[in-house]
Amino acid sequence: MVVERVGHTNADEVQVDSTLTQLRYCKQRGSLEAYNKEYNALSAAIPDELLSPKCKQSFYLSGLEKSLQITVRNLRPDSLETAMILASNSCGEDRSAECATNTHRATDTDRRKDHLADGDDLDTQKEIDAIRTGYKRRRPDPSDTHRVKLTEKERRLLQKFGLCFKCRAGKHWAKNCPETRPS
Repeated sequence: MVVERVGHTNADEVQVDSTLTQLRYCKQRGSLEAYNKEYNALSAAIPDELLSPKCKQSFYLSGLEKSLQITVRNLRPDSLETAMILASNSCGEDRSAECATNTHRATDTDRRKDHLADGDDLDTQKEIDAIRTGYKRRRPDPSDTHRVKLTEKERRLLQKFGLCFKCRAGKHWAKNCPETRPS
């Protein structure tokens, strides 16, 4: 076993295996801050020789609340620390409890607030709103109100923030879009 090659005793091996299992199945149940503390404590107990930084990052992302997980994965963090920062920024310090326990279907207003944490994101938010509403979209015929195909830039922007390609609103995949699902 890997633990024996590193030079640990049997008691250490059992403890490390137990901690590794806890780390692998650690889930965000409350606030993001509590999850980060729990994850950091478990992660610190595992020797760096046993678990690569990419594995630790993967375990961290898989434990996040689903919508937050999608958002952070789409931003493609390069390290565990970056992933934690992106998760905090995406969730917002003042909304961490709401982010963890929010089970109701998000409204358009909630979705817009998700991406307006900083004033820097205002231009990006305007682009997303323009894509959602079709404002300033090119149309072959002005009287034609049907949707036109997204440009590659618009597709990348929607994908980056985990928004639906069909309704351009929710944090769900296009195949699960409530607009196209039969009721």
